[in-house]
Amino acid sequence: MPPPTHRLPNLTALLAGLACLAAVALPAPSARPAAAPRLPPQGLYEGCAPGEGDACLARLARIRAAGFRYVLDYSAWYGTPAELLRYAGAARALGLKLIWPLNNPAWRGLGDLAATYPSLAAGLDGTAGAAGLTARAIALVADLPATWGFYVGDELPAGEAPRVRRLAARVRALAPAEPLLYVARPGRGRLAPFAPLADVLGADTYPVGSGDPPVRRVARSVRAAASAAGARTAMVLQAFSWSEYAGGALSPRYPGAAALRAMRDAAIEDAHPALILWYSYQDILRADNPTRRWRNLVGAAF
Repeated sequence: MPPPTHRLPNLTALLAGLACLAAVALPAPSARPAAAPRLPPQGLYEGCAPGEGDACLARLARIRAAGFRYVLDYSAWYGTPAELLRYAGAARALGLKLIWPLNNPAWRGLGDLAATYPSLAAGLDGTAGAAGLTARAIALVADLPATWGFYVGDELPAGEAPRVRRLAARVRALAPAEPLLYVARPGRGRLAPFAPLADVLGADTYPVGSGDPPVRRVARSVRAAASAAGARTAMVLQAFSWSEYAGGALSPRYPGAAALRAMRDAAIEDAHPALILWYSYQDILRADNPTRRWRNLVGAAF
């Protein structure tokens, strides 16, 4: 769709209204435990396209009101350049930092980048080819106050390391001041091929309802791999039920408040993370009881 031509409303006033709406639609906890010592910054995976407009801004307002400081939105490139800038402007006004996702295979040359993000490409001259579109997209957001950095991949097999290396090198050349994040599945061996390619290294483990290893074991392997590479650490923790991805084949089993807190504490103690991300806000919104799941997560996280 073409960039909007009408004058945008005052962003501060809009966000204030959205925060009030958020409090009604999905209330925050009435009370929180005192923050634990050494509590690192925390954030959420999200899935809301800036092209959806005010709905995504309202979600950002809820996330920030709960205390989270980072958002990794898998859908962040789905919109026009003007819509992406509006989304980033809302994040800045709220005090949020955005981790821009480059994990889609099209960023690594496996697919048509312009066809993957047609609205973005139309606004950035998608006829310039994948390299040109990548350069324009990175330039669009690299220097924004809300930008933390870029997510160059997740859960990839070792054979993808050369493609990630090329992507990381391209992003570093285009935005040398911005850090890169890579997240693997559990196991030091899965992180090792990508360890030299990012500034922050992490792994996810979702043990509730699965055979994933305990958070503590994964946290130790992440810390070892990051230390060897001279990188900072991140941990991605479970705030969803595997039943949401099983097409009805599994009974819902969400981590409760105690399990969420235990995962957080294990990650802090054994990974010493610079960042904790929870997966994911979009899953909480489609959970069996979104309000309860949200309250459990916020109470445990903080």
